[in-house]
Amino acid sequence: MVFGAGRCADDRSRDCAQRDDGAGRGYKGVGVALLVEILAAAASGATLGLDASPFSGPAGGPPRTGQFFMAIDVQVSSTGAFSDRLARLVGAIAMQEGAHVPGNKRAAARQRALLSGIKVSADLIARIEALS
Repeated sequence: MVFGAGRCADDRSRDCAQRDDGAGRGYKGVGVALLVEILAAAASGATLGLDASPFSGPAGGPPRTGQFFMAIDVQVSSTGAFSDRLARLVGAIAMQEGAHVPGNKRAAARQRALLSGIKVSADLIARIEALS
């Protein structure tokens, strides 16, 4: 996350361009952000992000940002190969050391709960039963 003149959320004293971990500098991320801004603000007639007031707090009133929705039938556009290709891509990412695939921890926790159940204290069960 960037604040102000390129300041990073984890260290506002440093310019993101000076980071050694690559965060905040990727051209693909900038491209995606620009595409979102073009579709959700410029093309929709909404306020551009650089002109919008903050979402937090009352300064400047409503930000008047826009939205853009797009629906893609991935089975048609991939000629039916989307699920297999996505599984291959996510699998390759997951195999990389230190990689994080969103949802993996939640899926693992759900699987553990299905197999082992969920521990609930007797006190909590009594409080729930008292509500019924």
